[in-house]
Amino acid sequence: MTSPDRRSQSEHYRHFLAAEYLWMTGLSYADNVRLARATFREFGITNPRSVVDLGCGPGFHLAAALDLGAEHAIGFDTSDELIQQARTVIQNDKVTFFRRPLEAFGDVLDGSHDLFLCLGDTLTHLSNLCAIESLISEIASRLTKNGKALISFRDYNDPDMIFDAKFVVQQDDRKSLTCRLSDHGETVLVTDTLVIEGPEGQTILESSYTKCKPSFFWLEGALGRHGLRIGRRATSGSMRKIVVTH
Repeated sequence: MTSPDRRSQSEHYRHFLAAEYLWMTGLSYADNVRLARATFREFGITNPRSVVDLGCGPGFHLAAALDLGAEHAIGFDTSDELIQQARTVIQNDKVTFFRRPLEAFGDVLDGSHDLFLCLGDTLTHLSNLCAIESLISEIASRLTKNGKALISFRDYNDPDMIFDAKFVVQQDDRKSLTCRLSDHGETVLVTDTLVIEGPEGQTILESSYTKCKPSFFWLEGALGRHGLRIGRRATSGSMRKIVVTH
């Protein structure tokens, strides 16, 4: 067994998690897109025209936005492999992809857009709360009047959050992925362990990276400071989702 490699978030996905991303969800690509459409319906998103997905991964929500009639969709991610997965499936000239850090999306984005997405646990991949607030400020400056931003994240400040214990993310007869969270005050150390069964025995891979710890209360304040009005919100365990309008 190799010792865990400590990596940046982008390196963790590039070298470890990107290849397992679809399998990790436990769903087919089409089912993930259907789930994305259901999320849009839940939060009153019905006819987006211009969509920006920050941390688009393999493009589930971009594909869902196109299904709803989006005229232009832009995906940002730090993983070439995840972007390539999205390109391979979507194959639509209405979609543009950029491999860039989230903090730098404004450097290449033109104009205003009526829907911003930052879903999964992407928000906590930023280095600290200041970086998150800068991202929120940039989103607010790029949203059209009455445009929406749909944001989700895992609240590692949740009193029911369990640290220092492994939990199963996904498993089947061939491989399993477990995760261990370690609380470091203002950050969380995430250690993923992938066990692959092969004809010559097990291969065990481990990789670690750091996430920051915004609370739901802090995020609401940051959104308000940048003129974003909070609409529907939802909680599932430690996961938080919120839609805001400009």
